[in-house]
Amino acid sequence: MARAGAWIVVAIACAVLIFRREQVLIAVRGSAELFRSMIGPSKYSKALFAVVALSLFVYGIAPPRDGDVLRYHLAHIRQIATENSWAWLPDVHYAFPFAWSLNYLPFEIAGVPQGAGLLNVCLWLVVVLLILEAGKSYGDDS
Repeated sequence: MARAGAWIVVAIACAVLIFRREQVLIAVRGSAELFRSMIGPSKYSKALFAVVALSLFVYGIAPPRDGDVLRYHLAHIRQIATENSWAWLPDVHYAFPFAWSLNYLPFEIAGVPQGAGLLNVCLWLVVVLLILEAGKSYGDDS
């Protein structure tokens, strides 16, 4: 059931992207414009942005090395994908994966765990954009 559930979630996500593509494109264009405005015309800020973007990409595709991530989050997801089911385990560190960790399941089943890392980077960028957008609404009163 785990594989079927993961593919259903992927199908729903793809359907939303297809049926709401105009809204998605508007959001992506708005985000890109906000990043462009934050970077500015300076060649130094563009170079810094390029370095940060490359670092985030490398971070996203690199295999995790943190013991907690490997043992607690990803190991249980890999077990769910391998056994095609979830079972409670009496090990307190391994008993129940965090809800966010379950987002890794489709990537693990598809055999591209790097996709989960890239998803994390993309969501981190969304959070940064939301913070920047919130900051713009408060503005400088001077």
